[in-house]
Amino acid sequence: MPPTLTLAWALLASASMLSMAGALAEETAWRQLSPAVAPPPRLAAEGLVYDSGSDRTILFGGFTNERTVLGDTWVLHLDDGNWENMDPSVAPPARSDPGLAYDAQSDRVVLFGGITNEDGPWVQFNDTWAYDVDSNTWENLEPASSPTIRHGHQMVYASGSDRIIMVGGHTGRLAAAIFLGDTWAYDLDTNTWTEMAPIPGNTANFHGMTYDSESDQVVLFGGDGTTRGETWAYDHGANAWMNMNPPVSPPAVPGYAMAYDVESDRVILFGTTRLGLGPTTSI
Repeated sequence: MPPTLTLAWALLASASMLSMAGALAEETAWRQLSPAVAPPPRLAAEGLVYDSGSDRTILFGGFTNERTVLGDTWVLHLDDGNWENMDPSVAPPARSDPGLAYDAQSDRVVLFGGITNEDGPWVQFNDTWAYDVDSNTWENLEPASSPTIRHGHQMVYASGSDRIIMVGGHTGRLAAAIFLGDTWAYDLDTNTWTEMAPIPGNTANFHGMTYDSESDQVVLFGGDGTTRGETWAYDHGANAWMNMNPPVSPPAVPGYAMAYDVESDRVILFGTTRLGLGPTTSI
């Protein structure tokens, strides 16, 4: 399926560049990176996050066009545009669709959940791992209690409260899937997950999500839950969600990538995984 692989690489590149929004804020045009070494192609189901402490983008997992799950850890060096296979001695089990967020206070990438078919049937996770890029070390954190198994969720780091916020996803697969609208906050210092207020009357799955540091709020758009086409904001301090109801919104399809640009105080939204629709950029 060459068209699918081509789209996957385009989405991978866009997500990488969106994660660099703060570092590249002065640029007004997209530029294609042409690294000499790059990860194997995958179907945009990887975990991808920007590590501002090291100015590198971290990639973990995903699955191939043949639905083989991956468990590799790669780092994109933004100074020269090249990828490096980190090949750590210990790593999370192979999976697709994990949630990843960079905790700037602790200088760690945190991973939660995802799904695998490595041993045959599809199995979902609810494990929590932390990655230190400087020592190239993954650690299984094994908190006392955790959110339920899931994939299709999103995670962002809220610097104002020093918490990682996770929203939604689904358990089960295909006709047996149960969409979720729950909200969780993770404190890496105490290794504690805390359930917060859910999205009122809604579910979110494969949605776009980012953290607006100026307003100290998490911004969520779309997905294929009941938040499809809607824009919501979450205030962790008040533990409250608000439906923003903007007069104009991007198309109501799942799979957008979102990032916050500090310089312009704007949320940038790009692309979609829904085949048949061209990429859409909105501010």
